[in-house]
Amino acid sequence: MVLLLRPTFTQIWRPPLLAATALALVTVACSGGNGGGGNGKAAEGATKRDAGGATATPAARDDEEDPGTDEEGEGVGHKNRARPADETPREIDVLTHVAVDPSEATPDVLCAVKLDKPEDGPQVRSRARALGIPMMVLAYNWIVDWGRDGQFDELDKKRFAKWMDINIAPDSHQMVAIDYEHPYWPELRKPGTSPERLAQIAAVYREIYAFAKARRPKARWGFYGLPRRTHRADEAYAARVRELAPLILRHEDVVFMTIGDDFKGDHNGRDLEDVRKSVELTLAEVGPRPVYVFVRGRYFGRPPMRDEPIPDDEFRAHIGAALDARWRDGNRERKAAGIIFWDGRRDKRPKPASWEELDKMYAGQLALVQDTVRKRRGPAKSGH
Repeated sequence: MVLLLRPTFTQIWRPPLLAATALALVTVACSGGNGGGGNGKAAEGATKRDAGGATATPAARDDEEDPGTDEEGEGVGHKNRARPADETPREIDVLTHVAVDPSEATPDVLCAVKLDKPEDGPQVRSRARALGIPMMVLAYNWIVDWGRDGQFDELDKKRFAKWMDINIAPDSHQMVAIDYEHPYWPELRKPGTSPERLAQIAAVYREIYAFAKARRPKARWGFYGLPRRTHRADEAYAARVRELAPLILRHEDVVFMTIGDDFKGDHNGRDLEDVRKSVELTLAEVGPRPVYVFVRGRYFGRPPMRDEPIPDDEFRAHIGAALDARWRDGNRERKAAGIIFWDGRRDKRPKPASWEELDKMYAGQLALVQDTVRKRRGPAKSGH
């Protein structure tokens, strides 16, 4: 029998921040306050940076369509562009109605279904309570980079500080995923992105993480979808994971990778093999920090397939493949810490389902996720 040891979060190594970043954080922490920023100019920092901030700017234009998640409601085919400078920033989302677990728990199943209002998702909330599955919240793109100009400017810092002040208690240990996709995800996924460019982009991500960690040091932070699973877990993908690990992944408390499904079927086992390999490649590179795997019970991909429910057997198989992933570090075997179920109310199909119908479906899929994990891993591990 092999004894699998799971590190506690208090044992996670956190690399020291660079002196310049630390100096910038002192300034930010003192000035962030509870400032609103709800009516400021979104692209204020696109051409003028504050001292000590990251300096990467997005590529002039990238017309690559993002077939993956698009939590901001742009849908498939959205181009990588900054928002107009005169557009009023979206209101700060208030998520205090989501029953998160503020403890140091490391549950093997979490629910991150996007619930904007207290009346949203009554069935998935009820099912999560009945199953003992903790909820978690995400800080979406419009919080950390409203203008999508690729720079974490003063407006973004004020908005993110306000979001934290509203939604995360100062002493909370909860896990929080930062969903920062635009404008950099296309470049982070492209094999041809140069090491110098990756370093510039990573500096922005690290600045955002450091800001969050300075303001809520007990919370466990990470970036949603890094790395994002592809259907070709080949050497090019492995190389990108190895490149991102020292730049971003090893600077997080928790790694929140995704295994979104873009295509129907398993393609004679190749799809499941790529799921397993993508998790193992991540485990191999991130050191002792936990790796959680985000899953969604609907297809990503392109219309008309996008947002169709994944058949239960295919969904179970993908989750199982992620759970089967193993990486041996000396005498120690590492595996994914758990599964996070995510979805939202958007439906891009020609005949979209109502929010009530989606809520019912998510409640069933959440139960399927937990059942799959239990069958793979044995008795339930308490979330507390």
